[in-house]
Amino acid sequence: MMAKDNDRSETAGAGANETLSFEQALERLEALVEKLEEGAIPLDESLAAYVEGTRLVRHCLACLERAETVIRELTETSEGLELRASSLARHVEENDADEDEEDDDGSGR
Repeated sequence: MMAKDNDRSETAGAGANETLSFEQALERLEALVEKLEEGAIPLDESLAAYVEGTRLVRHCLACLERAETVIRELTETSEGLELRASSLARHVEENDADEDEEDDDGSGR
C-alpha cells in the first residue's frame, strides 16, 4: 500500500515539471517508460504515469526549443559580427588601396 501512495505522490507532482532541469525531466521520463514497459502496475497508475510522461515530454521539448533559439541567436549574431568585421576589413583595405593609388599618382592629397 505504501508503494502505491508513493507512486501517486510522484505523479501528483507533475505540475512541478517546470522546475525540473532538462536532464532531471528526461531521467524521470525514462523511469516512467521503464515502469510502463514492465506492465506490473495497475491501470490507474499506468494512466497517471502516461499523463506525467506526456507533460515531461512537453517540458523536455520546450527546454530543447529554448536552447535551439539561444544557439540560433548566437550563431546569427556571431555571423553578423563576422560579416560586419569582414565588411569593415574590406572597406579599410579598399581605402588603403585608394590612398596608395593617389600617392602613386603624385597627386599627394
